[in-house]
Amino acid sequence: MEAKLSVEILSGLFSGLIGLLLVEIWDLIKRPKVRFLGFKGIKVNFGTLYKLNFKIYGKQHPGICQLEIKWDEKSVKANWDETPNPIKEDKIIKDKDGDWVPETFLPEVVPATFYQPLFLEKDYLVPIIHKDDKGQLSIFSGWWFGRKLGYSPDPKINESQRIVLILSGNNFEWRKELKVKEILNETNN
Repeated sequence: MEAKLSVEILSGLFSGLIGLLLVEIWDLIKRPKVRFLGFKGIKVNFGTLYKLNFKIYGKQHPGICQLEIKWDEKSVKANWDETPNPIKEDKIIKDKDGDWVPETFLPEVVPATFYQPLFLEKDYLVPIIHKDDKGQLSIFSGWWFGRKLGYSPDPKINESQRIVLILSGNNFEWRKELKVKEILNETNN
C-alpha cells in the first residue's frame, strides 16, 4: 500500500511538473519579440534625428510600451513619434546661442511622451539621438525640449559613449547596448 501511494505521489508530481513546463514553453512561444531593423537618420528642421527602427512579432500583443535610454548612469524615456511633442503649437526657434529650443516648453506634457501602445508586425521608428547644425550630439527625449531650462540630465553625448536601449511592455523586455558611433555609422538613410 505504501509503495502504491509513493508511486501515485511521484506520478502526480511528475505530471504537475510536465504541465508547468508546457505552460512555460507555450508562454515563451507566444511572448512578443523584437526584430531589430537598424537605425534611420531623418533630417528635421532642427537637425537630424537618429531613430531606432524595429518591429514586434510573436503571438501576443505587447500592449503599452516604453523605451528607456541609458548612458553614463543617466536615464530618460524615449519620446515616441506617435505622441505629441511637449511644446506649444510645435514651434521651435533658434535662441541667442544658435541652439534650437521650443518657443514654449510644456514640462507637464513630457510624461505623455513615454508610453505607446505597440502592435504586432508594424514598423516603428523612435528618435534616440539628435545631431544639431553644429554637429553636437545629444540624447533625444521629451525632456530634450527643456534642456536649456534645467530639465532632465544633460543630454549631450559624444561618439565614443555607450548607450543602452531597453524596450519593455506586457510580458517582454528587449535590450541593446551599443556605442553612439555604431548608431551613426549603421544608419540607413
